[in-house]
Amino acid sequence: PVPTYRPLGIPSESDARGGRLFVGRDREVRTLSDAIDKLEGAGIGSVIFVGGEAGIGKSRLLAEARTARGASTWVRVGAASYESDVPFAFAKRLVDACARVAGIDLGSDGAVGVLHDPEGTESDTQGLATSLAFAIGSAVGSAAAPVVFECDDIHWCDDSTAELLHYVVRMSLERPIAIVLGARDGELVDNESATRILRSFRRDGIIEEHLLLPLTERDVEELVRTLD
Repeated sequence: PVPTYRPLGIPSESDARGGRLFVGRDREVRTLSDAIDKLEGAGIGSVIFVGGEAGIGKSRLLAEARTARGASTWVRVGAASYESDVPFAFAKRLVDACARVAGIDLGSDGAVGVLHDPEGTESDTQGLATSLAFAIGSAVGSAAAPVVFECDDIHWCDDSTAELLHYVVRMSLERPIAIVLGARDGELVDNESATRILRSFRRDGIIEEHLLLPLTERDVEELVRTLD
């Protein structure tokens, strides 16, 4: 038999993004906000990794951080399991998101258009890197506040994009950019390319890592009380 549960209701938008249903992660939200605050004073970039098992609240934590950082420009992109074997699939999502922030017309801008050329997606890696750098630079240049690039679910990131992310992170360290990477740590080990770039960031000391643990008993009790 399959257990079933009676739904208690549908949370409101405020509950879902920053209201009473979010408990036990205040410290993590403050840590992310503090890391972004440093961008304004230092003018240099940072890399933040948020990991944890499936369903533990990584995406929700990042959503709360976005809400808390209302003054920042936040570019959010998520990898998809069905595109994990498609070269540069995740990179295209990132370019599209940056282009929207910067107001770039992908149909007429040649530099970004390279990334959308089916003849070039597998052969012109340098051109793709240039396109991605151009799109990110345009997004940063058009923003009045520090820019946060959230790349969630990188355990599904395709190999080609992983290499581009490695390049993008390194070329962004001199800019007021925070690159936030999210992944299921249990599945990340199966993605050799993503694991390799994280290992490189650790070796060079340019990444701040946060592993989300299960809620404490007190946090669970508080969460249950909000559902009454």
